[in-house]
Amino acid sequence: MPTTKWIPTLLLCSLIGLLFLTGCSSEEESAKPSDNGFVVVDDENDRANQITVPVNPSSDSTTEQNGELPEAQAEPETPSQPESQPQPNLPPQQSNIPKTVLEAVANSLEEPVPTAESSIETLQQFISILNNEPRKARNQQEQNQLFAIIAPEVDKLCDMMLSKEELSQTVKLYAYNTKYTALSQMVQIGDKKALARLGQMTAVMSTEEDELVARKGRLLGLETATHKRLLDAQGSGDATAAIAAISQDVEAWIEGNQDDQQVFAVLQGIGLMLVQIDPEQGNELMVSIANGFKDSEIVSIAMEAKATLEQPAIDESEIYPNSNNYFNAPNSEENKTAFLEAVDKVLTNPERGVGTIRTIIDIVQRIEDSETAFLVLDKTAAAYKDLEDEDVASSVAFQLDNLIGQILIDDIGLADKFQALLIDTNAETKADLLASYKELLSHERMNASILISLPSIIDEIKDADKTLTTQMVDISLPIATKLLEGEELEFVTNSLTKTLNRVNLPGSVMALPSKTLKDERFDWGSLKGNYVVIDFWATWCGPCLAAIPHLEELQTKYNGKNLKFIGYSIDADRGHLKSFLATRVENDMGLKWPIIIDDIEVDPAVLEENEAVDASWTMPSTVYCGISGIPTMIILDPEGKVLKTIQGAQTLEAELEALFSEEKETPAESATPEPTENSHLIAPPMFQFAATTILETLPGQVDEPTSKLLKGNPYSAPAGLDKLELVDYLFDMQDKVKTIRRRPGFAEAVLEASNRLLAMEDASDKFHVIAAETACSILHEQAGLGNEELDNQLVALVDSLTDDPREQIKALVVFHQVERRILDIDELEWEDVVSILDDTHDYLSMQELKEKHLRMAVAVIHTINRSEDFEIRAEQYQRFGELFAGSSFKRLAKYGKSIVKAASQTPEASELVGKEVEIAGLTDLGQPIDWDSYRGKVVLIDFWATWCGPCLAEIPNIKKIHQEIGRELFDVVAINLDSEDGALAAFLKNNPLPWTNVIGEDAEKIADSCGIAALPTMMVVGADGKILAVDHRVAALRSTIKKALEALPKKN
Repeated sequence: MPTTKWIPTLLLCSLIGLLFLTGCSSEEESAKPSDNGFVVVDDENDRANQITVPVNPSSDSTTEQNGELPEAQAEPETPSQPESQPQPNLPPQQSNIPKTVLEAVANSLEEPVPTAESSIETLQQFISILNNEPRKARNQQEQNQLFAIIAPEVDKLCDMMLSKEELSQTVKLYAYNTKYTALSQMVQIGDKKALARLGQMTAVMSTEEDELVARKGRLLGLETATHKRLLDAQGSGDATAAIAAISQDVEAWIEGNQDDQQVFAVLQGIGLMLVQIDPEQGNELMVSIANGFKDSEIVSIAMEAKATLEQPAIDESEIYPNSNNYFNAPNSEENKTAFLEAVDKVLTNPERGVGTIRTIIDIVQRIEDSETAFLVLDKTAAAYKDLEDEDVASSVAFQLDNLIGQILIDDIGLADKFQALLIDTNAETKADLLASYKELLSHERMNASILISLPSIIDEIKDADKTLTTQMVDISLPIATKLLEGEELEFVTNSLTKTLNRVNLPGSVMALPSKTLKDERFDWGSLKGNYVVIDFWATWCGPCLAAIPHLEELQTKYNGKNLKFIGYSIDADRGHLKSFLATRVENDMGLKWPIIIDDIEVDPAVLEENEAVDASWTMPSTVYCGISGIPTMIILDPEGKVLKTIQGAQTLEAELEALFSEEKETPAESATPEPTENSHLIAPPMFQFAATTILETLPGQVDEPTSKLLKGNPYSAPAGLDKLELVDYLFDMQDKVKTIRRRPGFAEAVLEASNRLLAMEDASDKFHVIAAETACSILHEQAGLGNEELDNQLVALVDSLTDDPREQIKALVVFHQVERRILDIDELEWEDVVSILDDTHDYLSMQELKEKHLRMAVAVIHTINRSEDFEIRAEQYQRFGELFAGSSFKRLAKYGKSIVKAASQTPEASELVGKEVEIAGLTDLGQPIDWDSYRGKVVLIDFWATWCGPCLAEIPNIKKIHQEIGRELFDVVAINLDSEDGALAAFLKNNPLPWTNVIGEDAEKIADSCGIAALPTMMVVGADGKILAVDHRVAALRSTIKKALEALPKKN
């Protein structure tokens, strides 16, 4: 077994052994819990820090702070046994049991126990291993026991690290933050002195010479003092005095820190915490904080502070309760009128700003009636049109235009039409998309913001169909001329022209006006008879330079073949280009192929007015060839016609292998695509324009990732990207449509690029956060679709981020840890499940629920359904359903409402066994289901959706039983509850199912009639059409299926 496999196993075994040794203590060491579940600390050495802290009454720990295990207690003497009585057969006492947790870890690693002399890397390694162990606990009690023996050891390791001299700022912050977390865990499980030690730690940290570390120490000290006051109040019951004292502490931090983002964030966090305890006092503090920061020179701080000051007017307008009433009964004129009056009231606030607009946008996104949504947006636009703060007014107008675009695209179903086309390009999907696109462009609410976003959408389908892309560009250009002007018009026109030229490039003869660096016109005809690779590059492009050695290898490999390489530089600064090439020659690194450039003279004024990169994108070749990112390779056939365009160098080798393989047709036999009537290239504008927006560099892709020509991952980020280029790559990958994001290799490529960025020590915290969030988001999306391999990679990634001290990454880790606990709950006893449900509810109630929370929501309901007690299920349905129903993500909100509905049903209404079920409606094949044809069989009905992780996990189990039993005796009917058009089709394309799916509104009607609130839900239906059993897992229904099959009439 590999070391990486057995180390965790051995360590967990060692820790379990330690738990048994430390699980009991003498009466003198045990703390007797008071009636309210708290222990009052009264230590002679800590009388100044007497506090009341929560403990786990069912577990005690005698682990000392130094990690040593207590000496074995002497056994009381017992009467001697008669000689004739046999002695108990006991195993010999083990002599190699580790005395400390650190020794257990060291033994598993086969390394010495760390000391203050150990390297920082070794100490961090031990910390990482120890911090990973509590997540393996099977329940909260076991986790607390692990915390009790592990947190003191982590604390000790941090002290070892901090004892070293000349620590870097990063290491010092890591050690302090990790120590703070360990001590906080000790406080949570009832350690008598940990809170006082937290105070001591922050005090020491505050005296550090490094001002950043010292300031962080003072802030942590404020948070520690806040928690101590609240814990004291919990024991005394005097929360009012505690909050007053905390407010006083906070007030002292306001003056002089108006421009400090970190201070503002901490103070706001404390204020929000107090709002939960005492709304009146908490809100007073929030207003005080906001008044102190509203004049900050940091725009984002001032904006957030002013948004807080808008909250009283928002509350007074009662817009939220009135909107909720309207959402719950949208057909009620009374509710609608009250809601619109509340909108009018909140918009008349003279101090309206960012806070108000956030409220409006939040509410509008939940309005299902587009007419009402547009009415609210019109009112908002009018209210903000003449706002004195022009920056806010401009920002609001932009946000409203974007929201209008979202509503229009949803109403028209444009995103679904794009998705359907990418899944299956045929005459119907092309006609549907074109009709919807025309409808969008001709809509009376079409605006500039929507139009600016369209080129990137059209670009997604350029490889799907050339004619359709050309049609969409042709109808977009006149609209752009009508709605846009200046730089916006130039950007859209430039982008659309590039897309159009790119799709029409294959099959055309390369005739781009070009010249050599000696100002001699380049003759493309001189290359005839050869295949040609044209490498579009620039001196400022890192990936381009990184690709040069690879191109040289390919040139050597195909030496003697009819293959030529040409370097086409888009550098606008010709002087720099010549100097760059000369330097390479001096260093024996000269390029081994000719370099050509656009045959134009660059106006020196352009170079003075623009950065080198901006000016390079004004080169006519970028428009003529539709180049939006470099390196881009264009392959010409021996006739000089374009065969293919490749973005990125990584797939070039596979293309050349296919081109020169023995099985390949000879050039004379090969059919070069001829230009169609729509194939036209827009002539290069000979430097008539100057692009002011740099189009993002796209990652290397090919038409079909499943092509046999591919070697490696077509979505991988090119080698050699620097930190800025990796960030651009990750942003671009985030923006891909779902059908692209779900393709094989996509998530792995994003993870690999993110890891590269995370490993760059010179990258900023912001860049590291982008890397972590992007990788987790993409992996999480795929994991939610049942991809176990990517789910395991997600777990590994989150584990690697566990000890990261940065707040945004810590929040990311917490989300995934909370979700993992609810996902891995199946083997726990119900008593343990309840506490995890409570923890999950507490966490979710503090979050803004979005699309990413859907997987957790499904897992929660899956967990609740384990209870056989209807009243318990109803109670849990109610509280979680209300939580989910408040989400701004429509699918989650709808799911929540269905759960609340299920909570109101009586046990009799949910008891389906014995009732006859009727299945009617359209199937995924477009035909009505013939339910009568299933009579005489045993049928498994599966209510499911492609976004439901537990549903996807059950599919292999359903397939197994479906294969075991003949179709003449047993069959499956699936009721698919996907609300997103195309989701089922996309899933079935890669995961075909051998049974029928009822879809759409018909599926929802069946689910409503059966009272289905949780997915997956499965029913066994007997030969007579009556329900025999209902459950959420196939395994629980196997015995019922077996009995039903045995009861079928025997055939002669």
